[in-house]
Amino acid sequence: MFKDGLDIVNFVETNFPHQIFQVIDDHLIEECKDFCQRKIVQENVVNECMVTLLQVGLSCTRQLPSDRMNMKQIANKLHAIKASHLEWKNKHVS
Repeated sequence: MFKDGLDIVNFVETNFPHQIFQVIDDHLIEECKDFCQRKIVQENVVNECMVTLLQVGLSCTRQLPSDRMNMKQIANKLHAIKASHLEWKNKHVS
């Protein structure tokens, strides 16, 4: 699937953060577009959420274990992402 020694981590890092939709599943991209078109979520909110989630994923794939986030940090970050999304949703969706 990848060539020239490129792996999934390098592929994501190469496209991060400005071309993240190059690495995200097409079905998820369509779902995000649908949310934006129906005014459920603003495009910048979707982008911010995706960037943050990919940051967590990339953090988990560092070669050196000491460079990776621990599970408690990951759980806290994911809970913060969810809380932020729910807070935005509660403010803007009635």
